[in-house]
Amino acid sequence: MARIEQVMLRPEEPGDEAAIGAVLAAAFGRQDAADLVARLRAAAGLTISLVAVAGGAIAGHAALSPITIEGAEAGTRWFGLAPVAVRPDHQRQGIGTRLVEEILQQATALGASAVFVLGDPGYYWRFGFAEAGPQGWRCLYDAPSAAFRVALLGPRTDPPPPGVVRYHPAFDEP
Repeated sequence: MARIEQVMLRPEEPGDEAAIGAVLAAAFGRQDAADLVARLRAAAGLTISLVAVAGGAIAGHAALSPITIEGAEAGTRWFGLAPVAVRPDHQRQGIGTRLVEEILQQATALGASAVFVLGDPGYYWRFGFAEAGPQGWRCLYDAPSAAFRVALLGPRTDPPPPGVVRYHPAFDEP
């Protein structure tokens, strides 16, 4: 597999929907991640929808959506990172890394104090994601505790209160 030299990151644009759906379906080997992003888009739940373009085509995608914490006041800047995907023929070339780094930078610029992710601990630790459970946050979904992670952003003086993290309602739809 040849390494892709030129990758451009940009926000999702109108007309990208089908290509994003194809990347998600190919990366995960099933349609549910593509359906999730379509539901988030329809519900105006995509705070950031970032694509990676390589060779003139969309090769990767990452999404950030708002989360809430049970019992906490709404309106604070906390987000869930999901999904992150790269087309199989473009994986292991740094595209996913660039997407995650850029989305965290953009979240910081929005004033976010935390981004949560449910994913491979071996992948996300290098971006500053630590296990969320020992810090007082619980995942609503049944998942291994090591997979539920949080990156605290900015000055880290205003972390979310402990509690159950709820992703955007689109995550709970079939």
